[in-house]
Amino acid sequence: MRRALPKAVARADLFADGLKERRFPSEELQITHRLGKDPTEFVTFTDTLAALRQLAEAGANRMPGEYVRYVILDRTSRSWRTRVRVAEALTGEERYDVGAYLELLARAAETLLAPLGVDRATLLERWHVGPPPERERYHSAEQRAQRSLGAGEASHPKRLGGTSA
Repeated sequence: MRRALPKAVARADLFADGLKERRFPSEELQITHRLGKDPTEFVTFTDTLAALRQLAEAGANRMPGEYVRYVILDRTSRSWRTRVRVAEALTGEERYDVGAYLELLARAAETLLAPLGVDRATLLERWHVGPPPERERYHSAEQRAQRSLGAGEASHPKRLGGTSA
């Protein structure tokens, strides 16, 4: 197996080059995720949750056991509208997030080649992929609205039904 390692890494390099040069149509990069829980139970904003929100807005809700398919457009986006595109809405003109797909490729290659000393960080460095950008902690629009209401209570007690003595 060790003798095949250079060929395996070279094959991963070919796929990485194809991603960077955008040689793959977005339809070929669809991710399929089988839901293991109700969409209302998701607590972390993920690519899958972004896709589920798009489907819900279109009236196509998914239940546990069903599948959702999407292409990652901008993994750093905090908006479910721009982070992914569900398969049902693909036009073929989408520009996928190259960095996200290189990360997925590196994870897959690491899974297969880790016993031979290949790791994700080395592959990403080899492909000239920098670390993901630093971001502040995610706060949904609902959280921000609730927080601003809480601030309003302290500074405007009369407006919220309170009376002054």
